[in-house]
This record gives sequence, C-alpha cells and structure tokens, in this order.
Amino acid sequence: KSYKRPTELPKETVSEVDSEESNHQLNFMDTLADVQREFLRGQQLDHSHIIKSFDFFTSSTADGEPISFLVLQLVEGKSVYYTKKKAFSQEEVTRAAMQFSDALHYALSQGFFHLDLHENNVMLSDQATAMVIDLASFFTFEEIFGYVKNQTTQAKQEKSPETAQAAVQ
Repeated sequence: KSYKRPTELPKETVSEVDSEESNHQLNFMDTLADVQREFLRGQQLDHSHIIKSFDFFTSSTADGEPISFLVLQLVEGKSVYYTKKKAFSQEEVTRAAMQFSDALHYALSQGFFHLDLHENNVMLSDQATAMVIDLASFFTFEEIFGYVKNQTTQAKQEKSPETAQAAVQ
C-alpha cells in the first residue's frame, strides 16, 4: 500500500502540531506523559493496526489536582510478551507480522517514528490480528531533531569554560 501525508490537519490540531514542531526544547519524559499529545497522535494516525484515540478530558481530584483521561479503542487479546510460543500457525504469524509492518510503514509515511517498540506495545487478538498500542511513543522527525539539538546544546554549555568557571565559583 502507498500512503501520502495529509496536507491539512483538522483545525483543532493544526496550532498544537505547529507549536510542537516550533518548540524543539523537548523533555522526553514530559512528552511521554502528555496525555493530550497522545490523544492527538491517535487522531493523526488513522490505520486499522494502530490503536485509535476517541476522547480526551480533564477533571480534578478531591484535592483539586488536575487529572487527565484518555479514551482509547478497546483492543481484545494479549500483548506479544504474554502470547505463548506456538499459539498461532505460521500463516497467522506471517499475517500479523505483515499487519504490524504495514502499520509502521503507514506511520513512517505520515512522518512518525515509534521509539519504543517492544513486545508489550504490540497486541495480538485471538485471531492473531496485530495492533500497535503505544501512541505516546510516536514522534515526528522534528521532535527527534529538536531533542537531539537540545541535548547537544546542553552538553556544549556544560563543557564551556564559562560554565566550568561559574560552577567553581
């Protein structure tokens, strides 16, 4: 299959995606914990073997602390990690592998890399249908480049003579 990157995103996501791409000062742990960003990834990636996000909302705890909720597609089955060896025929495994690779090919064609692929982030149904389930780990080229650029800048600043002298003082 051939996929083309959409030329226009829904209006509610355009400004958030633009600000994501222009703000390259990423902290990956904060980014991974960003439920709204994860929701947007589920809206941007429309593939039958990538989990879909349906809703995102915030509420408050009894202490008044904000708490975010993400409503995702129900995926029945087990992660690859918990799937017993030889649970599926060679034909079923081949089909699931093709579904998995098609999902990653699609994401890549949309400008996204998945940076945390492992056996707990891929589910298999009882019929050996594959589903990539971790939306938070899809990153754009711009996000990855921004993170690397930020880390390089921080490393240079830490090694500069001015920083060393300030640390001594």
